[in-house]
Amino acid sequence: MLREPSRNVTQNPGMTVRRVPIPQPVYAERHRTVESVRGLAGGIVALALVLLFAGVAVVPFGLVLSAHDGGLGPWFAVAAFGSAGALGMAWVVRQWRRPVPHTVVSDIGVLGDAAAGWFNDIRWDQLRRHPSGGVDVWVATSSRSEETLQWLHFFTAERPTRPPTERKLRLLVPQTLGCLWYGNAFALRRALLLQLATRAEPPLRFDPMLFVQMGLHPQRWTRMPWPRRVFVLLMLVPVAALFAAFFLQLDALPSVWWGVGILVVGMLAIALIAVAVFSALYPQFSGDPYVFDPPN
Repeated sequence: MLREPSRNVTQNPGMTVRRVPIPQPVYAERHRTVESVRGLAGGIVALALVLLFAGVAVVPFGLVLSAHDGGLGPWFAVAAFGSAGALGMAWVVRQWRRPVPHTVVSDIGVLGDAAAGWFNDIRWDQLRRHPSGGVDVWVATSSRSEETLQWLHFFTAERPTRPPTERKLRLLVPQTLGCLWYGNAFALRRALLLQLATRAEPPLRFDPMLFVQMGLHPQRWTRMPWPRRVFVLLMLVPVAALFAAFFLQLDALPSVWWGVGILVVGMLAIALIAVAVFSALYPQFSGDPYVFDPPN
């Protein structure tokens, strides 16, 4: 179980942080160097996803042909699933063909393979806090090089007199397919977050949800996969039920646009309810940011 850390008021009025001491064995690992290792999981998962999306695109068409009753609803389902399957296969193939960078996380910084087009070289002595306050390290979805991906965000500055610049790292977030190319992806994520937590002065403030997305226990610094799985299930299961009900009742709707409106409103409601339920189940991952202290 994850204990609720102590809270302290920061220099920003009205803002508190959760202060967590890092275990001594983990703190000593700051001086270790972790180098990426290529694994086979990425290729296996890519092949499985291609087969899955192919099934999503083809199976509904066969079912409609074998039991078509003349309505338009089944054919809308075929078009939707066919498009989703084709787009899914295209995304998997694109991710699979893109080379992953050779990454090294050390007590000096994180180095990526610039020849692969990633330019991830970052020095820990350049870490800075968010110039506008709030959290300093978080995971968010943003775009780069015509792609929309999840990135790890934080700030650096080449000199103390220069304004901080927002930096982004990808492929270290568990949900990304490219992360599976690493045989030691968790070790890389853990080493990266440990350096971010211990090298900056003043210490950086971490978004609590980051630890869910990265699959890392913020007190023990061990694997923590279940909160992320619970959140995904809270989102996907109701969405799947909504789409199933939509296609089953499509012929009974006054028009297709009614169905579109129902889907939009339903998905927004599902997202809000999922976040509320998750916050009630795991209050440690909402609210005040985490700040890490040396061992007691």
